[in-house]
Amino acid sequence: MYNSSNKQFIFRQSNGDVWNFYHDYRYGLCYNTLTRRNTWTNPVSLHKNAFQSFFVEMDMDDRFHILFQDNLGNINYSFMDKDSIKTVPVLNSKSPTAYNKHLYLIPFKNSVYFFYVLRQESSPIFAYQILSEENISNPKVIDYVSDSISPCCVHFDKSQNLYAFYQSTDGKHLQLGYKKFNIQRKLWNEFTPITKHSGDCEFPRVVNDNSGIMHLCYQRKTGKQFELVYQQKMPDKNIWSNEVVIHVSAHSFNDSSIFWVNENVIIYWVRDDIIYYCLGTQSGNVWEKPLRYSFPTTHKLLCMSYKSNNAYEIDKTAIREIPGSFAGGLKLAFYQQPSENGENLSAEELRTLILDSLKLLKGGLEDLREADIGLRDDLNKYGNRQKELEKDIVKHAVKLDALDSDSSRIRSLSSKLEEIAAELKKLKSRIVKDEEESG
Repeated sequence: MYNSSNKQFIFRQSNGDVWNFYHDYRYGLCYNTLTRRNTWTNPVSLHKNAFQSFFVEMDMDDRFHILFQDNLGNINYSFMDKDSIKTVPVLNSKSPTAYNKHLYLIPFKNSVYFFYVLRQESSPIFAYQILSEENISNPKVIDYVSDSISPCCVHFDKSQNLYAFYQSTDGKHLQLGYKKFNIQRKLWNEFTPITKHSGDCEFPRVVNDNSGIMHLCYQRKTGKQFELVYQQKMPDKNIWSNEVVIHVSAHSFNDSSIFWVNENVIIYWVRDDIIYYCLGTQSGNVWEKPLRYSFPTTHKLLCMSYKSNNAYEIDKTAIREIPGSFAGGLKLAFYQQPSENGENLSAEELRTLILDSLKLLKGGLEDLREADIGLRDDLNKYGNRQKELEKDIVKHAVKLDALDSDSSRIRSLSSKLEEIAAELKKLKSRIVKDEEESG
């Protein structure tokens, strides 16, 4: 079943190479890559003792940053550049227990910001640390958060502002808001509430489009109903738009999210492996009615985090989470990567797309040639085997004929033996009779 807590982290590098980072119960934290044949290579285990919840990010130089915890609950950071990987400890656990710490990281210039949630007796703590010049700062608290399956959300916008979204109580209900981080001063501003609802608001999901508009979706409770709500914020302003209720249901929207692609905003939710969605304009003013999305069911539906450094994708997508599968290599709902047509592409982007397509076609032709050679070899093998079987059949037929002839001779001898036995029996009877008469 689809589970947004169990992600596949998919990355397309600037050269077009596709990587997948995931957790396997046998091999721990692994990765593999997509071949030109649209098949995945065998998994490479990075950390066999890693816990199932982790986070991966790719920077603009195609390098990977991984935040994970081991099975004892210790948080570690790995930096992966091509074939080299370096791992350092971030925070040692006070108790040897691993649980979902809602790990997140943001690489920025020469620093990396780590975020996580720690369980405490009173309330979970939302905390962070900074790696700078190979030194990791001590843990610092952002705030207390609720004990939720998705208590917080960290976001880095186009203007290089860092936001931490989470719930805070107004005395009656849990409202959503955020703290903004001043990178120069390394200080957090006061909590700024976004919602003012007569019910709990939760599950914040945020993305930025290429113009810097921040798009937010979340769930709020109204009586016995759950509402999926959308709001947006213009760049460099702290004013949020009015709420737009996308959908109302008696069921929770815990498996929901938002992404931006090709100047459209899409909010989706998944129930029983069925995808539902609403399509909106970038302005957030016009939304279509909720629809069911048709997606192939031949492969397991998975929650994927997708990011691309490809020139013709990087400014056209902002995808934090998206449903997908490994059908045909990789298939994402709502979005085909790279674009299958040349609309809205520059000459250079179109040239790159054509070259990539030609490479794929060349790879496909080579695959077909290899398959043809393999089939010819198999046919020759089967032909030789057939000839051998025909020879064996002839041999066995001759043996059967010989056995049949032997069987006839045996039956003839058996008949003669029976006749001899009958004659002997008669002779014995005469001898007995003669002895009686002479006696």
